Amino acid sequence: MRYWLVKTDPERYSWYDLVKGKDSDGAVGVEWSWVNHGTSWKRMKMMRRNDRVFIYHITPAQRIMGVARVTREYYKAPTNNPAIDLEAIEPLVNAVNFQQIKDEPRLQDLEMIRAKRLSVTEIDPASWTLLCSMGGIPPQV
Repeated sequence: MRYWLVKTDPERYSWYDLVKGKDSDGAVGVEWSWVNHGTSWKRMKMMRRNDRVFIYHITPAQRIMGVARVTREYYKAPTNNPAIDLEAIEPLVNAVNFQQIKDEPRLQDLEMIRAKRLSVTEIDPASWTLLCSMGGIPPQV
């Protein structure tokens, strides 16, 4: 299993939209296709079913809201955008904001800090565990 962080604009698609549940076809998981950067598309192609994903709101407060899992691997959405399907698993008890992540010395190597414009970044297992702890949830969700 791999760990990821996906960024989303909550005005367009939020953690709360994901929590609501099922896609229009009734399948478990909701299409996530808000990416327009080639590097992020490559990361989406690397995602596998049941990988864990942090959902990160980019505005107004930059923060990790909860954990989802990949329910459908990379495909082309009807709009021809690259897509994956995600299912909400658990909200963070304490949303973890960007400043907290940036200020934590053990998280300084995270790609989301170095490459702020990427919508999809991989999270190493030790950082995943730390971020889950910061958010008040167990790491094995």
